[in-house]
Amino acid sequence: GWDLGGRVVAPATADPYLTATCAAHRLLQRFGKGADEALRSEAVQGLYREAYAYSATAFKPEAKEVLEALLATGLPVTVVTNAHTDLVEKKLDQLAPKGRERLKVSGDARKFLLDAPAVADARFDAVPETQVLDGVLRRPIYLRRGRYFEALKRVWDATGTRPEETLVAGDIYELDLALPAALGAQVQLVARDNVLPYELKAIEGLGARGGVDRSLRALLPRLR
Repeated sequence: GWDLGGRVVAPATADPYLTATCAAHRLLQRFGKGADEALRSEAVQGLYREAYAYSATAFKPEAKEVLEALLATGLPVTVVTNAHTDLVEKKLDQLAPKGRERLKVSGDARKFLLDAPAVADARFDAVPETQVLDGVLRRPIYLRRGRYFEALKRVWDATGTRPEETLVAGDIYELDLALPAALGAQVQLVARDNVLPYELKAIEGLGARGGVDRSLRALLPRLR
């Protein structure tokens, strides 16, 4: 996994970005250039941001259709991403779903950071530090991700909503869904080809608040 300060914050194999990030950390450590973890992390994240600008745009085939359906409901819709806001805005402009002007982007969410938010919040303080999934994962899942919480809180503050009224979709349980689920939100795992058994078990444990499907279309019935 992606190890930060002796704690694994995400699986190393979930997508090419995570695999490259973990490899970059290991190489810097192996060749003696990465002893300072904070400096190493900032360097790797800088490389990620630079490289992302050259990445191909690869939306799921149903992405435009589903975004248009979501926006047509009149509900607030926000993309919360680790990538830079401007780069994701450009990708969405290329997709050009109807209602694009109402689709918000909150970038640089740093969902991988296990820190406290800058301003204390009782909701965050009530989140357990870890989640344990016996039988499918030997390590804990770390839930308290302050920068991600701040990004979510900005959405709730701007829209006058609460976690319990929110549906969060993502394709990596640990980065995208674990914290929102712990805060009381509904979550939808958009299953990858290499979805991991522990991710499926975590969603199953949420009962009606959790869902899993390969298609983004599975989001739409959950809005009713």
